[in-house]
Amino acid sequence: MAAGTCGTLKPGQGPQDPFTFTAVVPGVGFTDVSRLPLARMTFSHRIDPTPAGSRFTHKVVISGPLSRLFARVIGRNVAAGLPVSMQKLARLAETTPAAIG
Repeated sequence: MAAGTCGTLKPGQGPQDPFTFTAVVPGVGFTDVSRLPLARMTFSHRIDPTPAGSRFTHKVVISGPLSRLFARVIGRNVAAGLPVSMQKLARLAETTPAAIG
C-alpha cells in the first residue's frame, strides 16, 4: 500500500468503485479518494493507541460542485455501512502480520 496506488471496491449493492490511495502512513493510517461526477469522496482512516487498546477513526468527506446531491443520495448508505466496514478492516489488521522493512 502506497500513495498513488489504485484499486477497485465492489460495494454490495453498487457498481465497482475505483479509488486511489493519496496518503499512507504505515501503522498510523491512510487516505483514499473515489471520484464521482463533479464530486469526490475522500475517506480517511486512522488508528491511535488508547489505554484500553486502540481507537479506529474513519472520516468521509464529499466535496465538489455536486457534493450536496451526492451527500443526500449516497451519504446515508455510506454512513450505514461504516460500522461493518470498520469491523472487517479491524479484523484484517488484527490477523495480518505487519510488513517488516
